[in-house]
Amino acid sequence: MSIFNRKLLATAVLVGSMTLLAGCQEKIEAPSMSIMKASVQKVMKDMDPVEKVKFEEAFQTGLNYAYAKNHGGRTPEQNIGAILGQAMNGLSGKPVDTSADDNTERDILKMMDGKTASDVVGKKADWDKELVDLKAQWQKAQDELAVQRQKQIEENARVQKLEFARQRKLQLSQNIAQLEQNVPKLEAQISEAEILKKPFADAVADYAKVEIKNVSIKVDGPRKRFVEFDVVNGSQVQFDQIYFTDTVTAGSTPVYARNGGVDVPNGLTPGATYHISHDISVSGAFKYDPNDLTVNVKFRYGTDTGKKISVAENLDDAGWKHWTESNLVNAKNQLEQTKKRIDDYKKQLADMDQPAPTA
Repeated sequence: MSIFNRKLLATAVLVGSMTLLAGCQEKIEAPSMSIMKASVQKVMKDMDPVEKVKFEEAFQTGLNYAYAKNHGGRTPEQNIGAILGQAMNGLSGKPVDTSADDNTERDILKMMDGKTASDVVGKKADWDKELVDLKAQWQKAQDELAVQRQKQIEENARVQKLEFARQRKLQLSQNIAQLEQNVPKLEAQISEAEILKKPFADAVADYAKVEIKNVSIKVDGPRKRFVEFDVVNGSQVQFDQIYFTDTVTAGSTPVYARNGGVDVPNGLTPGATYHISHDISVSGAFKYDPNDLTVNVKFRYGTDTGKKISVAENLDDAGWKHWTESNLVNAKNQLEQTKKRIDDYKKQLADMDQPAPTA
């Protein structure tokens, strides 16, 4: 028997055939579905309309009961989706499980064989009750499935949350490890820069230890004037060049101003004194009485050209480059930010290990 025949006998064909029934008390013969259908038509042939309606309802109830008993508590109308799906599988040549339909057919034949119309009508109440019980069982099963589905959803969510947490912990751990690898590199950069910076910083610290002494105006004839002074090297750097600024005024009148420098052939060693004398005659200083002139000499820096370091008032003049200082500052800032990020990631890891707050 084809799949369509099985479905039809379980649903529409048998239901539709009820309109042909006519009442009588002749027993229904049901050794097969085709014989049963013919026998039902014969039994109902002379049945009056009222009896016919009762019989149709009872017969339909019996069919529904037999079907529901073998299909998880669902009637053909409730199971129409599965019926159509099974039919489509049959059309496409896919294997179809017909065991439930086979059992339905056997139960229908067993229920109807040897029954009169009144027997069928008399069984309606029992079948109705059985259908209610089957429906309740089906509903219970659906509720249990819904509970299981919800549990599965919650379990999936829990597993996903755990997996997300695992992945997040792994990512945080990798971030921490990578940043911690950068810390010694940054510390090495800073240490190297600090080592390079130290002699320049020491040279700046020594600036105040270099003194200008014995400043005077030397007269050599009517038109020759010289500024003379001594440089006392109290620093730790040997100077082979000395740079200074000297100004000469007569009262409030500027006479001479110059940024100058001299080479020290043999070098000015720490603790030694070097005398400087330079001509300011071109300034017109000879026009003034030497006692009316005021001289101010400011030490700018003294340089060891071999070591490329100067005793000066600031790091730039001492030879410490802007970009080198910038690199040092950047490395310190980067180290500080790196340590902060490591601490933040570690805190996130610790927070993830804390139990969730209870309501």
